[in-house]
Amino acid sequence: MKRTLPLVAFTAVTTSLVVGCGTSHQPLAGLIASAQASEAGLDADAPLTAPDIHYMLAHGYKFCLRYVSWQSVEKRGDLTHDEAARILKAGLALMPVQHALASSSTGQFHPTGALGTKLGRNAVKHVKNIGFPKRVTIWLDLEGVAASVPVNSIVNFCNHWYDAVSAGGFTPGLYVGYDSGLNKSQLSQLKFHYFWKSGSSVAAPFKTSYQLMQNTVGSIPGGPQFDEDHTTLNAKLLWLERYKD
Repeated sequence: MKRTLPLVAFTAVTTSLVVGCGTSHQPLAGLIASAQASEAGLDADAPLTAPDIHYMLAHGYKFCLRYVSWQSVEKRGDLTHDEAARILKAGLALMPVQHALASSSTGQFHPTGALGTKLGRNAVKHVKNIGFPKRVTIWLDLEGVAASVPVNSIVNFCNHWYDAVSAGGFTPGLYVGYDSGLNKSQLSQLKFHYFWKSGSSVAAPFKTSYQLMQNTVGSIPGGPQFDEDHTTLNAKLLWLERYKD
């Protein structure tokens, strides 16, 4: 049986309102809360419509993750203020995750420390513009690293991204995808405290267990494909959820 999500830590934010056709919006209406263990959710690479969200609620999902761009400008299909407000109003908790670079899909991603800083700052900008309050967990999608990339370059990329997101006031999290280029010991060199395991066979950091686990692939009838995710017993992630009545 699914348990309702308890409010562990929260910050109230004001009513959402679009302030123009630019990228800046008023804060989303919601509460920052700590995730509960054994909750089911999904991550989707396409916008969620009202029928999609209704399907999720009817099938017991409690949260979702949606993508923001790694580039300086959001692209069609990325999370928007209106979509985020729709998700929260319906009763789903929400966290943002940053797209991996296109080169990751071909296993040719070449991360560097400078790139980590750039992408981290872009993630903060997009998440702020959507209206997320500070402290919410933002996820870095690490996958498809070229085999020739030195481990030190991957570690620097991740840690510089962490620093940029943390400096922006948000909580950094790391999605460990296929071909991350890091083993257990190397993952433990990272500054991250929150880890999300992909559906691939990947290492787990020595210093902590995964807080989020990606499982089966599915699709919403008439809607987008998705990956199903579950929070673990170690889940202490900070996400945004609807105000409690």
